[in-house]
Amino acid sequence: MAAHAKFIGTIILLLTGFISFSQIKATKNRSLQEEVNVEFSAGSVVFNEAHSNKPTNTDSTRTNGESLKTDSAHNYTDTIIHWVGVEEAMALQQRSSKPVFLFVYANWCRWCKTMEEVWSHKEIAHYINQNFIAAKFNCEQKEPLTYKNREYKLINEEKTYVHEFALFMLNYRQTYPGFCIINSQGNVVNVKTGSMDAATTETYLNYYGSGSYREMPFEEFEDNFYGKTH
Repeated sequence: MAAHAKFIGTIILLLTGFISFSQIKATKNRSLQEEVNVEFSAGSVVFNEAHSNKPTNTDSTRTNGESLKTDSAHNYTDTIIHWVGVEEAMALQQRSSKPVFLFVYANWCRWCKTMEEVWSHKEIAHYINQNFIAAKFNCEQKEPLTYKNREYKLINEEKTYVHEFALFMLNYRQTYPGFCIINSQGNVVNVKTGSMDAATTETYLNYYGSGSYREMPFEEFEDNFYGKTH
């Protein structure tokens, strides 16, 4: 009888020890999981802090150039800008809500020629085609042009050989290349002269193409913009 009681007591003691060991192990597992969760959470905070300087708005055109509308591999289907004349551009705008992007150039202008390399960037060409009506105008065009019911002609004088339309659009500055943004209402919202590199051109186009010019100054947009050509 005594031996039987001693055997039962040993069994109880072993079971008690096993239960205690299981509780300790479970507690350690919970503590480890909590530590992992804390580390994961802290890692997320660090990740967010590392990106805190990036803008948080959801307008992709103002943050990372996603308005370039392409697939994940950036296989653009329209990589050549569809340039048209000024009068055709204004007629197209009557049937479209797109703004007009006007490029004013001269055949003798070497800085105008450097823009051809910029236009060859597939990202820029694609963005222009998607978001603007692209128009080109030679500042020494011989033919007259009608814009907003007014006719403009070539000035051919002793010291002046330039088209009136080019002078009018560039605020009477004979500086080339020139760029104008004409909104969907037909109003000029920006005039810029002087050549631009690809990154600056992309930022400039996105600023006006996205409508961000109505919400913030260009410098603020430029600081927060992440383009495809940068």
